[in-house]
Amino acid sequence: KNPNEMYPYFAVAECGYRPIIIMYEWPTLEIICVLKGGAAKIYANMDFSPNGELLVSQGGEPDFLITVWTWLEHKILLRSKSYVNEVFRVKFSPYVPGQLTSCGLAHIKFWKMAHTFTGLKLKGELGRSLRRRCHDAPIVQFYYNDVDGELWSVSMDGHIRVWWYEMIDQADPPDDDRIVQLDPSYDFYTPGVMLMSVEKRFVHEPTDTFYFGQVSTYLRIGF
Repeated sequence: KNPNEMYPYFAVAECGYRPIIIMYEWPTLEIICVLKGGAAKIYANMDFSPNGELLVSQGGEPDFLITVWTWLEHKILLRSKSYVNEVFRVKFSPYVPGQLTSCGLAHIKFWKMAHTFTGLKLKGELGRSLRRRCHDAPIVQFYYNDVDGELWSVSMDGHIRVWWYEMIDQADPPDDDRIVQLDPSYDFYTPGVMLMSVEKRFVHEPTDTFYFGQVSTYLRIGF
């Protein structure tokens, strides 16, 4: 939907061979314009600029093209290959004119519509995440709960962190950076102790939630 009240329009992207984008007027549903050439097979996402005068579309496999349209003129303003992996969303910045963000599988990318000596260009820069440690002390045990599909990391910093293993197993990071980054689903913390191991009371009982925890100086019963 166009955010500018002067343009009571909304855009619909088709899927299929050389899909098109159709702009409709609301509520008459009159076709305002048809945009062609933004994707080979499918569109993943679209967004209007804050002033409503530009439209950005993100193509899906196999081209992954990001395209900025001057839809009032029915023309492509800028275009670039977004990324080598699946891209899920693209959005104009609501604060900085001419800036966009796209994100997808294992990446986020920041775009700027910049004036150069050869004209207007769409420049993209990959976001670099600040990697964090899994724990602040040595990890002494990994425990896999096959009932819930959870991987537990036990550390001497007093934390037991629970990770959803399916997110790790199904991740497909790029070949040049095979590290998968995610946040724990749960974080159990016992202040002032150095955990050494945990053990479930009844290993083969799915409904049992009682665990023994071994710390460096004594046995902690139950948590």
